Amino acid sequence: MDWFSILKNQMASTKGKQFQLDFSQPMVEDDDDCKRKLIKLYEKFKNNWDNISKPLENSIGGRVIEQNLKGELSSVSEEVCCEVIRLWNELQYGITEVTLDGYYVRLYKQVTSGYFDNRVVVYTGILIDRRNLPETIYSVGFSIKTDKVEKETDEFIDTVEEWTNREMSL
Repeated sequence: MDWFSILKNQMASTKGKQFQLDFSQPMVEDDDDCKRKLIKLYEKFKNNWDNISKPLENSIGGRVIEQNLKGELSSVSEEVCCEVIRLWNELQYGITEVTLDGYYVRLYKQVTSGYFDNRVVVYTGILIDRRNLPETIYSVGFSIKTDKVEKETDEFIDTVEEWTNREMSL
């Protein structure tokens, strides 16, 4: 049976009832609303930063040295947002940089040593910039400088990864 026959049968079975189908707007399932997920992550960090960051700071003995929060996604397509989420979920550790539909996207889950007075620094975040303008339009991320750890250990990295996977899951 082709789609026309299916619709014709459906119309016949609902005779006397009035309804309209709007095919001009694409249907987006709630689970696939990527832009909404990114905005929700931004709002979570914006509205609850201390409760989110303090446990990590305390567990690794550090302090936040930079916090990046900006949540303007109106000009970014749903497709770009979905690709950002896909790349974020695939990134285990390190940095991914790509250009998507004219936007520069930088994703980072990284622990480095040797910076900032030979202390370990944690970088975690999602950045979306306009490629042709030096303007960040979306950013959820931070850097933490540790005061107690001079070298990244497996346990330290595991703590950061566990926190990132829990608090920044998409």
